[in-house]
Amino acid sequence: MTFDSHTLAHCDAGSGGRPPHQVTWTDIVKNVIDGVVEVSVKDGTEPLIRRLQVAHVGQLENVVAKSSSRRWSENVVLGNYEVGFYLGISECEVSNLVTSGLLPTHGIQLSAARQFLKRYICAAEIISYLSLHGHPNRSVAATFSKVLKAGIEPVHLRPAVRDRDAMRAYFRSIGY
Repeated sequence: MTFDSHTLAHCDAGSGGRPPHQVTWTDIVKNVIDGVVEVSVKDGTEPLIRRLQVAHVGQLENVVAKSSSRRWSENVVLGNYEVGFYLGISECEVSNLVTSGLLPTHGIQLSAARQFLKRYICAAEIISYLSLHGHPNRSVAATFSKVLKAGIEPVHLRPAVRDRDAMRAYFRSIGY
């Protein structure tokens, strides 16, 4: 499922009779309103739900884990579209990550996507994080030029993927 900047559109809004891998919208919306889950809205013409971006994966995961509905299934197999939505990348870029060995072949379980996000961070999430924290972004190229000058090379190109721990250290070094 991006969480992090990309999951909200895939949560079930229905009530009653939900399978164990779905969560109620009311739990998510309440936590957004209460400020527990930080969100922003990216520009565009897509429906609002597809433009909502979550600042921190962990915030949404905590809400889901504590949801009044049943727990998410770690073994649910996601399609490339869902994985891309979860990671903030395209279906084609998901295929590139599978081909390069950063994501598993023969079906990507939610648990594998979560493990990927614990270890790596994609460019869209980096930009969203900086934007949510009021970081002045004149251009994406300038932002990643600074990241490269800080010695943080991508572990994968197209999509650009970086080590999450290295980026956390970078965020701290610039005051976030």
